[in-house]
Amino acid sequence: MKWVKVVSVILLLSVSVLLFTMCSTSPDKIDATYVSPLQYSNYSCDQIRQELIRINRRVAELSGKQQKEATKDAVAMTVALVIFWPALFLLIGPDQKAEISRLKGEYEALETVAIEKSCGYAEELEDAKQQREEAESPAEKLPPSEGFVLVEAGSFQMGSAIGGSDESPVHTVHISKPFYISKYEVTQKEWREVMGKDPSNFKGANLPVASVTWYDAVEFCNALSLKEGLKPVYSGSGKNIRYDFSANGYRLPTEAEWEYAARGGNKSSGYKYSGSNSAGDVGWYFSNSDRETHLVGKKRPNELGIYDMSGNVWEWCWDWKGDYTSGSVTDPRGRSSDLYRVLRGGGWSSYDVDLRAANRSSRGPGGGTSIHGFRPVRTAE
Repeated sequence: MKWVKVVSVILLLSVSVLLFTMCSTSPDKIDATYVSPLQYSNYSCDQIRQELIRINRRVAELSGKQQKEATKDAVAMTVALVIFWPALFLLIGPDQKAEISRLKGEYEALETVAIEKSCGYAEELEDAKQQREEAESPAEKLPPSEGFVLVEAGSFQMGSAIGGSDESPVHTVHISKPFYISKYEVTQKEWREVMGKDPSNFKGANLPVASVTWYDAVEFCNALSLKEGLKPVYSGSGKNIRYDFSANGYRLPTEAEWEYAARGGNKSSGYKYSGSNSAGDVGWYFSNSDRETHLVGKKRPNELGIYDMSGNVWEWCWDWKGDYTSGSVTDPRGRSSDLYRVLRGGGWSSYDVDLRAANRSSRGPGGGTSIHGFRPVRTAE
């Protein structure tokens, strides 16, 4: 009957949150095996729904109950899963864990296709996905004021002799004051709590916020500062935005601060990328991103414990882009005015060369696409 289908879909969606949450909070966390959504691109909405039910059926079977009891109909299957899932982690072995990992991957791929096709149950699926990601991602447990790393003052060689011409000359930079930098790129959950509407193309609570202009990032920093009772750093508007770096509020990093932190600060091991000589170890980019952003904090951090400074989304910096000088400088903050603001780190659509710690890019401050995000800093008091 039609009402049975409707009820089964609703229960199916609610259980998906339980299924993934139990996996992520179990003593031995089970991650999803990646499955490409492309293999389900030709499925109809009804076929996708049936596949989602199949996944729940299999989980019910793994709970040790007879298939007959678990598969009487869609409603019974879902109810059985709710009842018996908590006991599953007392019984499963390595083979079952591998299967659950695969089932999670299949579910995520099917979920993606259903949302893209705007299936009748897509909105409920998207809500369930956001709830699940909030439960799984480390950023969910870390409000912006707590999820920061202290970067001690120090000196480093900024730029590269083997990169683009704008990376030369290599020169000594002194960072005279310690500062705090966010461990993670600003997530959509954090953005919504401060700014309201989320501009990102790829939706997910703990995906990095994207399609953000430089002006948007500055506005967020000031709004977050006011929300937490701190003194805003920025004032003015447009090309006349001014800063007070002595203020204790949030701000964008200078280009020098960004590169110093990406290289690992005074704990640097001299890696090409932020935390490794292998781009795939630390970043999401063209070769591994499946052309979309990914949950923050899932790749290896750098020496300071900062995630995703190579890849996922490009990150706005304070500076207008200009040429480097050959002499030693202290706390450089870029030109007083120009056309383009600095972007660093590369993104999900970038090649590995763009993920290097020394690589530079830029864009007009009013532009922002699905590859542009940011992370805030605070001057240490």
